[in-house]
Amino acid sequence: MSEIKKYSKEWFVTNRLPEKQEKAIREVNNGTRIVGGGFESDTLTGSVEKIKAKLTNNSDLSYSQSLFLNDVSVDNLMDILDENGDGKISKEEFNAVASTDMEEFDEDPNITLSSKDLKQIFENAVAADSAKLNVLSPGLIKYDYADGTSTIISRDKDGNVTSKIEVKGNETVGYNYTNKTVYYSKKNENGDIVEQKTDEPGRKNDTQVSTFYNDDGSKIVITKTAGTTVIDKYDNQNNVIDSLRSLNYLSDKKIGPTHQRNIGDCWLLSGINALNATEKGRQLISDAIEHHDDGSITIKLNGVNRSYTYTPDEIGAMEYDSSQKSYSWGDIDMNLFEKAVGDYRKELLSSVKTRFKMNLLDATMNDPLDAGSNTELFYYLTGQKTSERMLRSQVRDIIDKKQDNAENYAVTVSFFKKNDLVISGHAYSVNRVTEDTVYIVNPWDSGEEIAYPKDLFMKNCMDATMLDFTKLEK
Repeated sequence: MSEIKKYSKEWFVTNRLPEKQEKAIREVNNGTRIVGGGFESDTLTGSVEKIKAKLTNNSDLSYSQSLFLNDVSVDNLMDILDENGDGKISKEEFNAVASTDMEEFDEDPNITLSSKDLKQIFENAVAADSAKLNVLSPGLIKYDYADGTSTIISRDKDGNVTSKIEVKGNETVGYNYTNKTVYYSKKNENGDIVEQKTDEPGRKNDTQVSTFYNDDGSKIVITKTAGTTVIDKYDNQNNVIDSLRSLNYLSDKKIGPTHQRNIGDCWLLSGINALNATEKGRQLISDAIEHHDDGSITIKLNGVNRSYTYTPDEIGAMEYDSSQKSYSWGDIDMNLFEKAVGDYRKELLSSVKTRFKMNLLDATMNDPLDAGSNTELFYYLTGQKTSERMLRSQVRDIIDKKQDNAENYAVTVSFFKKNDLVISGHAYSVNRVTEDTVYIVNPWDSGEEIAYPKDLFMKNCMDATMLDFTKLEK
């Protein structure tokens, strides 16, 4: 971070309170109450009068967040924010404000200014009015405030802010802007440290270390990463006397209820759900998941002779390639299949020849699971070549086989038209079939079974894909 965060207490102190800021402080101290409301996104840019009206006329703000200003102070606040004096407050001018809701390490804080933020700006300015600034050494400045709190800011030789330490009573919070870590400590009445913690906020693969001290000098250290939690007990000689390690996720080699989110992988989820509807399929799923003593997990795509191993931290921090999309919700083992198939598809995207080249037309390296077919999923897991059957007689033959010998077949379907039960262009799995009903599952919610009258099902079914377990046994 090159500069002190704008409109923070330290910023007001460093900038020596320009005249319009001093005037605003005097009027804050008059104590007249104005109820302000938040700025919505459509008023981020606009005339000062429009924004001021939004502030003074909206009563959404709670009493504790109300601005204790008089009317003219709102004008002065607008002057503070309107840096270039053009009578408009731009999005860029708003984004320069140090919002109390912003993450400390946000490099591009695309925030919406609210009355809470405006109140905080004035509180910072008031605090700065009586603050003392001490230069401890070149690049190290301490700010002491009337309420007993203090802040120490350090800069490197180029003048960039590298860290900030805030001391409030017996608690200390330190921000390291170089490696984006936060340090927290708490002391007791005797000045002894009784709690410590270090973490990296905003990251799923962060490491958090908390230390708790006992009166006899022993301590407990809890180290938490994305995938594991380790609890170490130390005696008063700093020797580890006990250690407990646990995983932050549960993989039981079984697929529980899941919910498709915004990735276009209904083909994958419905294929897994179709396997999961049979005992043979559930065994196939279990056999494709291998657990290791260190907590890592291997997913085996036996049909294409590929396997992918993920460490506990990789599993705990597992995110889709596109930051705008998310894996299905509900079961870590389903997520691991999504991850492994996505990794394999990325290999295929860079391959000149592949059996499923047509299936990958919509997929990209950042969105490798987008669009596919159940035939593809079945092949990856088993090596069995299946096809989507579209003729009415072919679909009926598959449905009849599922009815007569449900355990021998995994079946998926899709439909021509949307109705109260299904949508078009979407893959479903078939759980079971009776004389007059086909029970299907939508990957949007695999825990709910949909009863589709068989005659209506046959009229609307566009295609069906079937994996034959009896052929795998030969």
